[in-house]
Parts: sequence; structure tokens; C-alpha cells
Amino acid sequence: MLIKNVNKLLYILLIVIIVLLIALSTIVIVYFFRKSSSRNGLYRKDECIVNYSDIIKKNSIKYKVDENLIYAIIMTESSFNKDAVSKAGAIGLMQLMPDTYEDIKGKLGYDQPAETALRDPEINISCGVYYFVTYCSGLGDNASIAAYNAGPNRVKSWLMQSDSEFDLTLEEIPMDSVRNYVKKVRLYYSSYNYHYGIAKNYNNTILQRESAAEYAIKYGRKYKVDYNFIMAIMETESSFYCYRVSKTGAIGLMQIMEDTFRVDIANNLELDDDPDQLFDPEFNVMSGSYLLHWLDDRLDGITEIATAYHVGINQTLAWLQDENYSSEGHLVVEKLPEEVQNYLFKVTGFYRRSIRLDGEDKAYKFEE
Repeated sequence: MLIKNVNKLLYILLIVIIVLLIALSTIVIVYFFRKSSSRNGLYRKDECIVNYSDIIKKNSIKYKVDENLIYAIIMTESSFNKDAVSKAGAIGLMQLMPDTYEDIKGKLGYDQPAETALRDPEINISCGVYYFVTYCSGLGDNASIAAYNAGPNRVKSWLMQSDSEFDLTLEEIPMDSVRNYVKKVRLYYSSYNYHYGIAKNYNNTILQRESAAEYAIKYGRKYKVDYNFIMAIMETESSFYCYRVSKTGAIGLMQIMEDTFRVDIANNLELDDDPDQLFDPEFNVMSGSYLLHWLDDRLDGITEIATAYHVGINQTLAWLQDENYSSEGHLVVEKLPEEVQNYLFKVTGFYRRSIRLDGEDKAYKFEE
């Protein structure tokens, strides 16, 4: 009887082992199938590379954007369906709204109707990347991606309330849909980098602080401007993002308008350079440093100079003559528009940060 019971137990144990082996095999097969699918199906860069890789690479180089990030945005937006149309009416690979296309098409030389143009991969990707670089990038990694989905103005308002110094954490994105969007883009981006390697065809667009400080010191000494103030303006305007172009057309590290460059900088310094040269980091810092010198000759005080850099010297002079905005010949920060107050708050904070990190400019230190 004992032997029979042992045999019965062994038989049951054998069945259990067989079942476990089958289950384990199934798990392994599903894992590798999903892994294969994630590379060749879910992420689908292999399938679309023939159709879209040249367009994406061209715009990656033109606008200095990581091509794998472009792939990730397209995958998140449309799964590479060039005819995709969202419930809100966004069209094509990068899911652009017709109104957005109408706003930017002239700058890119397009004149076709949105319904036709945005189904053309060449036009759609060109417009999508241009929109991302011009309106969304430079806000921070998460914030820039969120801005493409939720709109830059909304994300900028979130940044003003953020505890993070230069970006939004995922937890600080208040909308679930936007938070999930950012997660997806970052997931696809990481996957493309893992499977296909980090793109090598675009330049690093963030200037290292050491290089920024080197330029600030060089041109601060040349134009007799506190280099910490130059650093503060640079960090406030662009977060050291070399290729940033603002909604109003300001260019580069120190966000210089083309007209300002031509009239107040190139004209005075007798430069023959085209405004596109402002995308060069050192040239931009040189130009911005001279502009601060130009303003310093006409205004008294770091608040006044920073305000004029932001809103223009004419507006600043008008406020200085209006007691609703000034007192005893100086601007009263609390009386200025909230947006200007926020700008000055950032400049002041970054100025102190630069003194701490880059050392005090003992020759040309500005008084706060």
C-alpha cells in the first residue's frame, strides 16, 4: 500500500512538473513574441524607414532635433498613419491642426489647403518639426514634449507653478492625458535609442554651462558688462538652448530679434552678418552682450536693463516716466505687469546662481 501511495505521489508530482514546464515555455514564447513585436510591430521604425527616414533625417539636420525624438512623436501621434485624423481634427503623421498649419505655412513656403497639405508626409513632418522647435522646445525635456500635445502657453503656465528648476516632473503635469502622452513619447524615444542607436546626425543643441560662461566672460570684459548678468539673461531667455526661436521670432541663446540685431547691433558694430548667424552660440552671446552694453549706456539699474531687454527700451522709458510703474526714477517691480515681474524674478534668481557657480565679476558687477 505504501509503495502504491508513493507511486501515486510521484505520478502527481510528474504531472505538476509537466504543467509547470508548459506554462514556463508559454511565458518564454509570449515574452520573445512581444519583444519581437515591440521592435518590428509596435515601434515600426523598420517599416516606415523606407518611406519617411529621408524626410525625418533632413528635418532633424535642418532644425537640429534628434531624429529618434521625431520618430517617437510620430509614433505617439499617429502610429505612422499619414491619413490619420483625430476627433479634434488634427491631421497626418504629426497630427497638426489645420489652424496651426495656416499660421506657419507661409514661413515654410507652403500654400496648399490644410486638408491636402497635411496628408503629404513631406509637408506634415516639415511643419510638425518646425512647430516643435519654434513653439515647444527649450522649455525642458518633459515640458517641451507636453507643449507639443497640450500647447506651449498652457505648459508655460504649469512651469510657473513648478517646483522644478528647469523642467516639469511627470507628477507636476496636472492633466492625465498629457502626462500619459509624455510617458509614451519617452518610452518610444528610449526604445528607438536602444534598438537603433542614438542619432549622430544632429549637433548638441544645449550649450554646456562652462562654454556659456567662457563666452560671457569674454564679451562681458569686451563690452564692460557683468558676465553674471549675461549668464542670467541667457539662462532666462533660452535655458542655454542654442537653436531656440521664440513665437515672436527671437533667435538663439540670448533671444535676439532680427530687427534689433540689424538696427542696434549690426549697424553699430558695422557687421555684415545675416541674422541667421545668431544661431551660432558665440556670435549670439557677443551680440547679446553688446546689446546689454548699449542698454547700460541709456539706463541705470539692473532692473531697468533687464526690463528693457525683455520689452524694449521705449516701453521701459515710458514706464520710468509713469508713476504708476516707477518711483524716484526707478521701476517698481511690484507695479509692473505680472509677466514682466516673472521675467525679472527669473533673471534675479539666475544672476545670483551665476555668482555662486561662475564667480563674482569684480570688475563690472551690477548692483541689484
